[in-house]
Amino acid sequence: MTHEQAKTALRGIQTILVTPFTSDLEVDHDGLAANVAELLRRGVHGFLVSGTYGEFPSLSIEERIGLFRTVCQAAERRVPVIACIAHSSTREVLRLGDAALAAGASALMTTPPFVTEASEADIVTHFAEVARYFPVGLVIYNNPRLGVALSPALLGRIVDEVGTIAGVKQGATDVRELEATVATLGSRIAVLCGSDMMITTGLDLGMPGCTSTNAGAFPELMVQIWNAFEEDRWIEARRLHALWRPFRSFAAVAGQPATVKAAIDTRGWRGGPVRPPLRALTAEEIDTVRTIVSTLPAVA
Repeated sequence: MTHEQAKTALRGIQTILVTPFTSDLEVDHDGLAANVAELLRRGVHGFLVSGTYGEFPSLSIEERIGLFRTVCQAAERRVPVIACIAHSSTREVLRLGDAALAAGASALMTTPPFVTEASEADIVTHFAEVARYFPVGLVIYNNPRLGVALSPALLGRIVDEVGTIAGVKQGATDVRELEATVATLGSRIAVLCGSDMMITTGLDLGMPGCTSTNAGAFPELMVQIWNAFEEDRWIEARRLHALWRPFRSFAAVAGQPATVKAAIDTRGWRGGPVRPPLRALTAEEIDTVRTIVSTLPAVA
């Protein structure tokens, strides 16, 4: 997709895929492909592969490339596939992007350099080099938890100076920052809500869609929320959003993506364990996840 095409395609529920692992912590490609097929049947609008909750920091470059291939093949071009090619090295970002496009990715997403003292000028140059190299839509990934936060003003500078940015996954959860991002960039690029905890707020502010890890476990619920907003049934959307508050509260304590992986396992799909340094859930915590999932009428 060109960046113009990607702007239009970046909408709805873009599912952040977890990376299922086997019991010996190898990538479960069969499980990943099965998850993609299951989610397609339940109406999600796209996939984001090798993201933060896909555990990319604990994956090798070769493993991430394998994820791109598996997801693109399983998606069969039915929905967009956004490949997260984030890395602190611009050189490795380009290497990952080449592999993602060869696999069939629709768009590419990357963060600013992290674990480095990059200046604002360095950050702009990083995005400019990546955008110049690739002929497809590039999405900025703003995730303050990675240690580098992109303010709405800096995002605007990047879009101005690069010129071919298709969208931004805005992972900030401050409402004023979300509103400022939409006001600054919403008429020029796709501003996706980066936290499904904020989905109703983001859609209310005019964002065209949301990236959602929890759509991997509750695709029906997330799609119903999206559909309700599309049909101007805002009260219903907020009611549906409130249904999974117990899960959100528990995940905040037990940790992600381990909690959503346990929920995916509970649905009979393939979540599997997390890789260290992430902590595995206890047997008691897994039982709690099962209990919470069983109370969600929208996914029953």
